[in-house]
Amino acid sequence: MSSALATTCAGLSPFVDIAPRASLVVQAKVLRHILVSGDPGRPTAMVVRVEQVFRGSTKLQEITVYGEDGMTARPDIPLFPVGSHWLFPLVQDWLPMEVNHKKTDFALVRCSVGGLVVLGDQLYGMIDGPYNSIHPVKDIPALLKRPPSPYWFRIEPQQKSTPRKGKP
Repeated sequence: MSSALATTCAGLSPFVDIAPRASLVVQAKVLRHILVSGDPGRPTAMVVRVEQVFRGSTKLQEITVYGEDGMTARPDIPLFPVGSHWLFPLVQDWLPMEVNHKKTDFALVRCSVGGLVVLGDQLYGMIDGPYNSIHPVKDIPALLKRPPSPYWFRIEPQQKSTPRKGKP
């Protein structure tokens, strides 16, 4: 029996639905994009400088964050311009085809908006619903305490049988 992975999202989950499930939530600045795999010339990862940790822990000042590579349904890295500041909920839930990651690598959450833009003292993006909204940065701890919606979408491996060779 072989395994096939579905990479279709039924919708994009807002920040309050994905942040409680993230192993690391950081405010960070995008330093550079890097091409790891996928389409030539299209970055599939980025290096960010951690400015503040809101959930989890890391002693690293810079971490590598992986995005869409054509198979994972993660947000595209070009959506996060170099020099911009974001609030990122990050995970380490690698799919079977995602290999060679370090213990210090993280990924954007599949089927999500990826993060919230930080401009000054305001957060912008899909914070708590299907539409963009604005919240003060000081609200981050309260947003992280909100319970997630039961309608959070996940990608799960789906088993697909393969025909046997030999006798029917």
